Amino acid sequence: MMSMRLGVWIVDDEALARKRMRQLLSEEPGIEILGESSSGVEALSILSEQKPDLLFLDVEMPGLNGFELLERLALSGRTIPAVVFVTAHPEFSLKAFEAAAHDYLLKPTSRQRLRACLERVRSRLPASNARSASESELRGEESVEAALRRIAVRRHEKVVYVDVAEIDWVEAAGNYVVIHCGTHSDILRETLGDIEKQLPSDRFVRLSRSALVRITFIREISGVGTDDHVAIGATGCEWKVTRNLREIDRILRGGS
Repeated sequence: MMSMRLGVWIVDDEALARKRMRQLLSEEPGIEILGESSSGVEALSILSEQKPDLLFLDVEMPGLNGFELLERLALSGRTIPAVVFVTAHPEFSLKAFEAAAHDYLLKPTSRQRLRACLERVRSRLPASNARSASESELRGEESVEAALRRIAVRRHEKVVYVDVAEIDWVEAAGNYVVIHCGTHSDILRETLGDIEKQLPSDRFVRLSRSALVRITFIREISGVGTDDHVAIGATGCEWKVTRNLREIDRILRGGS
């Protein structure tokens, strides 16, 4: 299957850093370098017209740093592309993930690390965001979104990568979600709808507007025959079921 094509924009105040990134990206299949900006202020203006899929964004820049640029884009109501922060300072890594970055690269970036980064970005982006079709789309078949394999969450002073298979359920909290994984509960800056699109649909079921639960974690459904149906998890936690009960039952039985 062809790689998902990504339109890329580079933002860095160092000319040599931009040149190095262009060289590395030019060697990667499925990458279209749309352009570059030498400052956050310049990028803010250009990104009002350009619509890249992926932004390689330097953290420290005069005038407007990488984090401030994202804040300005969010306040303006513009669509924010996937973001990979690039910097020579590892202490920014936690703040980068708090800003919902897809990845974080340290300068000088190696070819191997960049390839791993691109793989991670592609695994999180819906296939509909790609600039060209996969082989199945070229044949007129329905595309399948790439499922997220691991989620980066902050626990105390470190970033932990949680395997999707270990997630019990995900709870909506406004523009955030709470990921419940065993004894851990982690907050992530994403909406439940965004997470639902990224998690494998054959492993998780949406029970309501506020709960997305791993199918094998659901033990039983109570209140059958009444108007109030409640799903009960393996640890005794409960969720109100607002979706059609027949559809939920079919999913829990393993139906397609």
